Amino acid sequence: MRRLLSVLLAALMLCAPVAHGQSADAALPGITVTGQAEAMLPPDRAKLHLGVLAEGRTAADAVDRMRRSAAALFETLESAGIPDGDVGTGSLDLRAVRDPNAPPEPGRAPRITGFEAETLVSVTLGDLDTLGALLDAAVRAGANRIDGIGFGLSDPESVLAGLRAEAVQDAMDRARVYATAAGVTLGPVLEIRDAPGGGPAPMGRMMAAEAGVPIAPGSLRLSAEVIMRFAIGD
Repeated sequence: MRRLLSVLLAALMLCAPVAHGQSADAALPGITVTGQAEAMLPPDRAKLHLGVLAEGRTAADAVDRMRRSAAALFETLESAGIPDGDVGTGSLDLRAVRDPNAPPEPGRAPRITGFEAETLVSVTLGDLDTLGALLDAAVRAGANRIDGIGFGLSDPESVLAGLRAEAVQDAMDRARVYATAAGVTLGPVLEIRDAPGGGPAPMGRMMAAEAGVPIAPGSLRLSAEVIMRFAIGD
């Protein structure tokens, strides 16, 4: 037992300076500032969400009509030069269509009058100048739903890297101003971390009801924010 107590006492003595150093470092007087940077950029890519909906008297009929329209849509996208990797398909949705005017019957659902089959197709487009023409062609090929058009950047990380560097510089400039105003010397950096909320924020998203209309992609706001803590020098 004495041997065990000796080992524990030695361990506590070794840990004590580390804990003391950490608490002392955290208690050092300092200047904490937030640096910010942002940029407004035009988007260079769009993502379309297209739907192909078909009706039929039977489930097989509805699925067959939907498949043919979807095949025509894929051929149109291929003719437009859209790479296969930029075209994605969702799951098939098959649902019964019931007669809304049928008189209610206790314990029985309204009579089924047919079926609807639907599939969703997502398309990433790198040439925004062709967006309107592509929508026209997609509708003619059989896309009868346009659920939304989102705009973005092909390489946002490279832009954000530059903004983060600008945000750090902004924080350092702010800290120098505060130190000068307070009559103290600015010391080294004690801490630097990202502030929450930075990144790309699209300022334009369009829900399109029909094709053939002018598309206004708007702008994208990208921002970076850092929190820095500086020591106060002697």
